[in-house]
Amino acid sequence: MRIGLYLLSGVLILILTWLGLETWFSVPIKSFAEVQKSYQASDVLVLDRNDYPLEVLRIRDHERSLAWTAWSQVSPSFQKLLVQTEDKRFFEHHGVDSLALFHSLYQVAFKKAKRGASTLSMQLIHILNPNQRHQSFIKDLITKFRQIINAKNLEKTWSKNEILEAYINKVSFRGELVGLGAASFGYFNKSPEALDDFESAFLTALIRSPNSNAQKVSKRICQILSEHNCAEVEVRVNSILKKDYHITRNMDHLPVLSELIFDKKAEPISEKNLKTSLDIRIQDLALQALREQLLELKNKNVNEGAILVLENKTGTPIVYIGNPGAQFTSFPKLDGIQAKRQVGSTIKALIYASAFDLNILNVNSLLEDTKEDISLGGGQVYHPKNYDRIFRGNVGAGEALASSLNVPAVRTLALVGEQRILENLKSLGFKSLQDDDFYGPSLALGSLDASLWEMTQSYRALASGELFSKSATEQIFQALALPEYRRFTFGLDNILTLPFLAAAGKPAEIHGP
Repeated sequence: MRIGLYLLSGVLILILTWLGLETWFSVPIKSFAEVQKSYQASDVLVLDRNDYPLEVLRIRDHERSLAWTAWSQVSPSFQKLLVQTEDKRFFEHHGVDSLALFHSLYQVAFKKAKRGASTLSMQLIHILNPNQRHQSFIKDLITKFRQIINAKNLEKTWSKNEILEAYINKVSFRGELVGLGAASFGYFNKSPEALDDFESAFLTALIRSPNSNAQKVSKRICQILSEHNCAEVEVRVNSILKKDYHITRNMDHLPVLSELIFDKKAEPISEKNLKTSLDIRIQDLALQALREQLLELKNKNVNEGAILVLENKTGTPIVYIGNPGAQFTSFPKLDGIQAKRQVGSTIKALIYASAFDLNILNVNSLLEDTKEDISLGGGQVYHPKNYDRIFRGNVGAGEALASSLNVPAVRTLALVGEQRILENLKSLGFKSLQDDDFYGPSLALGSLDASLWEMTQSYRALASGELFSKSATEQIFQALALPEYRRFTFGLDNILTLPFLAAAGKPAEIHGP
């Protein structure tokens, strides 16, 4: 029936051309540039703030396609076999292969094996203008006629290489794989320019019959390569097709992908990429540092870690490392930046900032660091202790904060009030906080659960003066930046002594009753 369509289409072309009515069946032909520009892969590049590629992200589910592949980036083997098997006179005809058409008619007349006469140009027209087939003989006849007319028109404005390039990017291979790039990476984990003869023949065979079984695909490969030992070919094809295709995701730079890293000022999804606020130079440096630290701490059963670096002014992430990467963790999908955990002594700076903001204390105010019994009601008594279990008597508020002393922090919480502290935390963006009678004195030592994102954003707000007064912010920075304030825990010369002022502290362990 398909050959009959070609015959009738040919007759129609002659009649309508003679009558000057051929253009009635043509459709507007897009330029190559328009087709290339409108192309959108199912997988797009995730870029850093300077447009450096971080990884690939899938954004469409109905097909799997990768970045546009230039014809010049395709292996000579595939270039040769595609033209040889699909349209061997491609570079000689002008859209329609008359010799192939007459050969098909000859096969019909003498009841020989039927072979289609559809050229690569005609196939591309069908791909660019998909339609339903076999609705009726008349509609199929008109469809085939239009393909022939439009293939001729296509070749008037497109070069041969442009036709081939668009074809390899738009043609379906098997299942959801569309385009040579996706097929090449999916089955052989290599770019199209690296395909060898067998791989090129395998992918070329799929074009003619994308969903055929291994036996039929193998037979087709043997025909393409003129291979007589098809048994070995079938074994190899079986091995390839019995497994699902796999396009690996490069997670070398970005172990965990989060919506929070995307640049809201940039185009959310452009034709080819997603822009993030990350800086790959700092991202990679931080990731390397995290992995080195975990290796050093492995014998202490420390296996997980996360790093978040924010831009103070905007709060956008410059570094986002939710875990150290699949080869370093048992939980590669875990986002340690969003996971909730007890915050420990990192909460102390926010408690002291609240006290400084209300002028209840200042950085030099004295607080007692002595043993204290705090009644919790119901006969329970809370005994806060310092990490080193040493009490130092009267200490300055700045010293208590920078040295991460627990007892003075509990006293500061009592001075400010738990309700006021929780209100400030809510204003800073903490989610899922319990009622103000839930935590009690242990709130000062970080018994609440929060994410690294919440804690880091709260410190950024503290540094930027978004909630607390300028005086409170300056006093917190003074206490956390000057070595003399942290001497009780770290000494005067320690790892936190830097050639520039930087606020830093230690999250101490929580000691309960």
